[in-house]
Amino acid sequence: MSKRAIVTVSAGGAFQPLMGRLLVACSEFTDAPVYGWSEVSPPGSPEHSKSLYAFKGYAMKQVMDRYDPDLILWMDAAVYPIACMEPLWEKIERDGHYFQNNGFLLGEWSSDRALHNLGIEREPAFQIKEIAAMTYGLDLRRDEGRSFVDDLFRFSSDGSTCGTALMNDNGLAEKRGFYNPNRGVAHLSDDPRVMGHKADQAICSFLAWKRGWEPLDRPEFVDYKSSWDQIHDPRTLLLNQGA
Repeated sequence: MSKRAIVTVSAGGAFQPLMGRLLVACSEFTDAPVYGWSEVSPPGSPEHSKSLYAFKGYAMKQVMDRYDPDLILWMDAAVYPIACMEPLWEKIERDGHYFQNNGFLLGEWSSDRALHNLGIEREPAFQIKEIAAMTYGLDLRRDEGRSFVDDLFRFSSDGSTCGTALMNDNGLAEKRGFYNPNRGVAHLSDDPRVMGHKADQAICSFLAWKRGWEPLDRPEFVDYKSSWDQIHDPRTLLLNQGA
């Protein structure tokens, strides 16, 4: 059997109790060990306010380098399994990766600075599906899987690609019902179509697209708890439920 690893970070605050739920659920539905940081961020990771969600890249890189798993799965602390995870591990092993479509486009949720760092113009970014970085998986026995984690870490540690704000100051996110001032507001782009910047999610979306990987649509494998309560799709193995 392949050597597997689940990676997560709560780093205190409202998400810390959620990691306990994740650990209990994982012990029931998978034999994969969970490597997590509950009270602090991974060593070397910048403060969250200075580089949003950069800790994800640091955590993935450290687990890959230290434990050398065959298969690695990131799970936000708010995500937890509700059924046997074996079909998901099999999907990662078969295809080399697992990503979920978030329903938006990279061009809508990426800052000018991030696109510059990634090396892509705004118009092509509007052709790229945004993935949901709440959970994703890689086969690290494949070069493209290991290079994904290396690239994620590189952009997460450059001090500017993740950024410090998620909302663009043009008011578009508010008009479309996605505005959250608690997540930071700044001038992220002059382009009137840009709602904000999704930090690590923008990085992952670009890296997956660059490798030609297509994300799956919810509710296959993962769904939000509020949606799953209405559907109960049998394909759903993981749920995302915040504090």
